[in-house]
Amino acid sequence: MSLWERSCACLSMSADIEKGLEKDVKKAKGLADEEASAVVRRIFSLCMQGKGVSDIATAPWEDKALTPSAYKVSKGIGVAKKSEHPYNREPAMIASILENMAYIGITESFKSTRLGFKSRKRIPTAKNRRTYIVDAHTPIIGRDMWEKVQMLRENRHRPAKNGTASIFSGMLYCDDCGAKLSLATANG
Repeated sequence: MSLWERSCACLSMSADIEKGLEKDVKKAKGLADEEASAVVRRIFSLCMQGKGVSDIATAPWEDKALTPSAYKVSKGIGVAKKSEHPYNREPAMIASILENMAYIGITESFKSTRLGFKSRKRIPTAKNRRTYIVDAHTPIIGRDMWEKVQMLRENRHRPAKNGTASIFSGMLYCDDCGAKLSLATANG
């Protein structure tokens, strides 16, 4: 299969293990890798339970779920940098997993562009200018679960130092600037 045929078939050139997909070149679809997709499903279910990205990042460590680079090494696939801690995930990685549309079977293209042909700097494109390919590969989680997770992450709020959170947190907005209002208490 040529490079052009593979790109038309919506197959990425790199094996992205964290997405939980294996490549099926003959059918031009991604197949779910059950071991890696179980980790992704667990991450989404923990978010649905109300856990934050820091709490979720420690959960795979307790379950002995390998990071993508350690998983590739265990399968005999070469990696550029071997992980020193095979179970340690960063909260930023968990956040990017929770926001990735690839888990519901949608491929997002043209995420960034260049200012001109001489510039090497990449700038992100607006969401309305991106291209979305639906059913490009087998979805790992349901669309309704992904939408609920996005709603939970959009309305997340940090509790105060004493551990309490206002029931109106994330619901009230400032009339002047439009920012979300938060609870502020005086010490004592």
